[in-house]
Amino acid sequence: MRNFDSKYNKCNCSNVNASQMEENAGIIEASDNYEEYSEYENEGRSADYPLQTIPSHQPVPDFSQPSQVPSMPMLPNMPSTPTFPSGIIGPIVIPIGPGSIGYAQVRFLHAVAGAGPVMISVGPTVFNSKLAYQNITAYGRIASGYRTITVVSADNPSNVLLRKSVTFTAGSQITIALVNAASGIQLLVVSDELCSNKSWNSSCVRFVNLSYGSGSLSVQLDTGMSVFEDIDFMEITPFKQIGVGNYYFNVYQSSPGIQPRNISGDMGIAGFTSFELQVGSNEMYTVYLVGSTFTTPSLQAVIVTNV
Repeated sequence: MRNFDSKYNKCNCSNVNASQMEENAGIIEASDNYEEYSEYENEGRSADYPLQTIPSHQPVPDFSQPSQVPSMPMLPNMPSTPTFPSGIIGPIVIPIGPGSIGYAQVRFLHAVAGAGPVMISVGPTVFNSKLAYQNITAYGRIASGYRTITVVSADNPSNVLLRKSVTFTAGSQITIALVNAASGIQLLVVSDELCSNKSWNSSCVRFVNLSYGSGSLSVQLDTGMSVFEDIDFMEITPFKQIGVGNYYFNVYQSSPGIQPRNISGDMGIAGFTSFELQVGSNEMYTVYLVGSTFTTPSLQAVIVTNV
């Protein structure tokens, strides 16, 4: 994928101001430290923890005195099994020896063009019983470690579409996209970590090409400004900073021999799809390009926020 126009510099939060945002048509580079996540690995997010206060010195108790021998604490009552929203699983707890189990925050996107609704299971537990095309689940907690994901037809559960082992990392937040493949479907793991190095009150946007057989796709604003170029199939672009407001995007094929044509003088191009994005403050937008550039269902933009 070629770099974004060089005159739009990467964001530096210490010197980004409103005038620069306006000059750059409201969108600039937000971060360059994002890596694509393979379907077998994901990095956990780091967090800043407050310093703990060292307690003041306490006298050592005299255990020869009965009154100073501590009593054994009572075990708390175990809570009942929690209730989760329909179609969303709770924690999958598998004993793995001493120590505590961490969890990953996971959601699934159905981007398999031409497929009906599917049922998704993680291990023996159903995560979502009927996920339709272009729909995305809410986040659910999955215990860290290797888990087998099984995807079957929701209308015919005996029809297994995919069974694959995936590693879940404690503390991670990811979207797992179900995508068309040469034979059946495949998975793409997308990290939903927060975009960094952006100015206050602005937002971030990125694109993911999930259109099987489309070739490379490029994205422009309706003003003709290039946003991303040559996004290959299964490619996740880095985040770019974007100001608050309404934006109109055109998506077109950028493979060799395919050229966009003007539709209104010098403004805009004849794209495969166009859509509006209403940008709020301090949001993270991921635009998944799904469907087909030549057949039905046609190319569409599925816009989600990482919350």
